[in-house]
Amino acid sequence: MRFRLILAILVLACVPSFAQTAHAPKPMPVHAATGGRPGLVWVNTASGVYHCYGARYYGKTKDGKYMTEAAARAMGAHGARNATCRK
Repeated sequence: MRFRLILAILVLACVPSFAQTAHAPKPMPVHAATGGRPGLVWVNTASGVYHCYGARYYGKTKDGKYMTEAAARAMGAHGARNATCRK
């Protein structure tokens, strides 16, 4: 009886806890932490291309800033692949 108890304690000590193996929460997207939101585009100031909210490069290029699509077009920028953002 004692042997089984000691064996069970050793086995449980070696097995990682299920609570410790839970996945960590996903990190907050970059654009949410820095001011991006629907209605704004991310303008890559180095290339003059803007990216719509939810796009792959939204808020992720090295040089850029958030602004409205109209303001981006007024400064001469164009949409990625010449697309416009949906409203």
